[in-house]
Amino acid sequence: MNIISAIVIALLIVLSIFFIGRKFSQKQKYDKEKLSPYACGEDLPAEEVRINLEKFLIFALYFLIFDVITYIIAVSFFERGILPAIYSIIALASVLVLIFGGWHK
Repeated sequence: MNIISAIVIALLIVLSIFFIGRKFSQKQKYDKEKLSPYACGEDLPAEEVRINLEKFLIFALYFLIFDVITYIIAVSFFERGILPAIYSIIALASVLVLIFGGWHK
């Protein structure tokens, strides 16, 4: 069995489970209270509700950097010699700079 047929079989299994679950699941009725946003019981107009995403930006950047570092280290382990160790040391140093240099507020 090659990789294409394995992917197609896995996709068919996932889609069949999804559609069977959707067919037999309990349907939920949505009313006005269910669809309204939760704001501690306050009736706020929709235009006054703002979400401040600035504080999550640093965590999104850390997540992106950790993903890139993980990919670089995983790919570097296919190489022989000292190259994976050098990549690991550079990645660790960059993470330490981010942790200790990024929290200076």
